[in-house]
Amino acid sequence: MNSPILSIIIPVYNVQSYIERCLNSVEFQTFQDYELLLIDDGSTDESAEICIKFTDKYPYKIHYVYKDNEGQGPSRDLGVKLAKGKYITFLDADDWWAPEFCEQMINAIKKFDADIAVCDIYYIEEYKNIQNQTVSQIRLPEFRKIIPREFPDSINRMRTFLWGKVFSRSLYIKSGLKQAGHKYQDFPVTPALVALSRSVCRVNRPMYFYYRSRTDSTINYASALGYMPDSIRALAENFKKLKLFNSYFVYIEKMAFSQVRFAIKRIDVLVPSGQKQFKKSLQQSLFKVMKDYFPNWINPYGMNICVYGSDTLKKIILSFFYKDADYEIDCKIKYDFIFSDSLNIKDTDIQNKHLKPNTGKHVIVHLLDTKREKIMNRRYDGLKENYPNATMIYPGEINDPDGNIGETEIWNIADLIWYKLFSGNKGACA
Repeated sequence: MNSPILSIIIPVYNVQSYIERCLNSVEFQTFQDYELLLIDDGSTDESAEICIKFTDKYPYKIHYVYKDNEGQGPSRDLGVKLAKGKYITFLDADDWWAPEFCEQMINAIKKFDADIAVCDIYYIEEYKNIQNQTVSQIRLPEFRKIIPREFPDSINRMRTFLWGKVFSRSLYIKSGLKQAGHKYQDFPVTPALVALSRSVCRVNRPMYFYYRSRTDSTINYASALGYMPDSIRALAENFKKLKLFNSYFVYIEKMAFSQVRFAIKRIDVLVPSGQKQFKKSLQQSLFKVMKDYFPNWINPYGMNICVYGSDTLKKIILSFFYKDADYEIDCKIKYDFIFSDSLNIKDTDIQNKHLKPNTGKHVIVHLLDTKREKIMNRRYDGLKENYPNATMIYPGEINDPDGNIGETEIWNIADLIWYKLFSGNKGACA
């Protein structure tokens, strides 16, 4: 049998309720020149029986391997070691593909002679048998070759998941990178592979269905967040190993800080308020790893923040650490930062009264017109005159194509604000 074009690697662990749907999405791909590697990581439910039954249907195409439980990362690495395809792709056992996923991704990676192809994502959330779908777009130009060394922020725009992408197998092997057995195991690997690649390309179509509603999924595991400092450290060490740390420094720093924000926000939601010591320990570990690798970073946690603008701006700033941001200016408080966006004349008068030189830095975030909040550009012209020393931030290119500011855009705008205000190397970021 000739080597297949594509090797599909699916780690399997106690997914009896989901694996059949996943396998069916592979079976009915419009592209069929593939091998499927099912790496069973010591399942104790009926996952093995389902996989073996499926393998018996296509014995020359599907390979089932059982191994002792080590975690998803080592299972993927074993799949890479066994793979024979020119390209490899990863699919989580509780997710699934659109029928054209393999065809579209292989066509793109060949057309642009790229090392990595990525597609947009469907996020599927289910509650009481009702599914809600949202599309998450990758913030890269579509259907063209992108060279990471010329566009280093591409490591932040490709998403850190290994799934939803097709990789050159030779690139993966050349990197020598290994995945850990704990949660967030792909976070240190994917950005390093992107940085090492000659070029990447994006297929402007959501074809990967990411199922968010499993109660035991990574995103719902509070304990998994304890591995986040190790993952950030591994990210930095992987870039050092590939001799790419210095050239990508500021973009790695951004990525690391974004994960710090994510971990702190999630821990506030997932961990009972009584477990204050766990929260404190995690925060300290996160801040330490940031200081170890990014010594000039500025920790904004605990600063006095005032948000004086739209509900959208409040959501953006709240996606930082600021659980206790003020929404009305208190002249008795010395603020580190005051954020505002669309202000009417009355609001401007209030700020004229309370904004003193010792109240901190005034930041105006120029949000574009949206269907939900109309923000008049002329107001910003007046603000520039009234506050010549204010920092102006223009995140327009981060909005989605319709000009809306959704969950993804809120997170990305917050990243941009951090670039401008808190990165110790913000001069390198545009």
